Parts: sequence; C-alpha cells; structure tokens
Amino acid sequence: MLAVIRPSHVYSKKFPCHKLLISHRFKTSVREGATRVAFVGLGNMGCQMALNLAKKREASGVENEKSSSRPDIHLIVHDFHQSSMDKFFHHADSGGLIDLDALSPASDLPSLAASDPHFVVTSLPSCEASETVVGEIVKNLPKPSTETGCIFIDTSTISPTVSKSIQEMVTLVSPKHDYVDAPVSGGVKGATNATLSFMVGTSSSETFALVQPLLQKMGKGIIPCGGPGSGSAVKLFK
Repeated sequence: MLAVIRPSHVYSKKFPCHKLLISHRFKTSVREGATRVAFVGLGNMGCQMALNLAKKREASGVENEKSSSRPDIHLIVHDFHQSSMDKFFHHADSGGLIDLDALSPASDLPSLAASDPHFVVTSLPSCEASETVVGEIVKNLPKPSTETGCIFIDTSTISPTVSKSIQEMVTLVSPKHDYVDAPVSGGVKGATNATLSFMVGTSSSETFALVQPLLQKMGKGIIPCGGPGSGSAVKLFK
C-alpha cells in the first residue's frame, strides 16, 4: 500500500517553517498504478520543468505516437521556499494543461520519500544542496524500494566529482537504486517550452533508456555523455 503524503502545514525542521497553503483541488495521496515521479527544487528552471512533467499527455507537446506509450505519471513536488511552492501551484491551477489529479505536494523530504517514488528529479543551486537532498531522500525511502529501485535524475550544474560521489552513495544504499547526472542548457525559455538539452551521465544504457522518456517531456536534446559524472563534465566544459 502506498504511503499517503502528509499535508502538513510546515516544512522540515531543518528549514524555515512556513505554512503550506495548498488548494483542496490537489491530491494528498498518490494515484495507484501511476509512475511516481518526485521533483525537488521549484526555482525559475525547476518550476517550468516540473510543470511540463505534470502536463496532460495531449498538452505535452510530444508526438502522439510517443506520448501514447508513455507511463501515466503522478508528480509529487517539494521546495524549501514557500514562495516557490505558491508559484508552482498557481501555475498548475491555471490554464487547464495540468492533470490536477496527478499532482501532490510534499511537506518535507521524508514525506516525499515516503511516497516511494520510481524517479526523483532535482533542480538545485549547488553541490551541497544536491548531496543533502539526495542523501535525505535515499535514506528515507521505504524498505520495498530497495528491491524495486529508485532512479535519481539530477539536473543541477554540479562538479563531476560530486556527481560520482552521489551516485556511489545512492547505490550503496541499494544496488537497485541509481543516480543520473543530467545538467541542462537552454535557460528559462527552454525550460518553459520544453526545449532544453540534457547532458546525461549514466551507469548503463539500461538506466539511460529508463530516464529518457521523462527527459523528453522536459527537453528536445537528450545527449548521452558516458558514465557517472560525464554529463556534469560536459556541461562544465561547454
């Protein structure tokens, strides 16, 4: 049975405690049978990327024959700043492009982890933020997740050394887990229009094949760069 995301009115004690005012129109439980995708970091880039993940299939801008084969997604989102959460849900609640039944807030990282996501996408400002967020989530994933696996997709611009370190940390928790460094280029306009380029470092071609459909919902150029850390290395040299 899937965990219910607690609609708490405060964030984690590690961060400023703000009230989380989310409309009753957004679900606080995860839709059964959906591919569970968590997203952390709703800044200027992350907000738009998450909105594209949450768009209804017919509004996603992806070719019909491809979108029809995509898994049904339930998106669980979190940001440490109240203003970013407010902005995201304001956009999600307008325009009619978002499937509101497939969108849930998480009050903190343990709550997000408790939803047992298949994928976790992060868009964060620094190496330290990536290490902290991924570490907090992976240690709080439910025990069944160690058998099924969770793939972390880090779109942050961080050092290749840190990317490799995080990948090792994640796989030490369970060999079924994996971490992909996938920094982006294209700016806020690219994030808004889902035309970003992703430079992707993965441990295997199998992992690349698993993350590619999600990345295609947020971008046009999905560039395989090699093993762990290679996506971050290519981004820094661009």
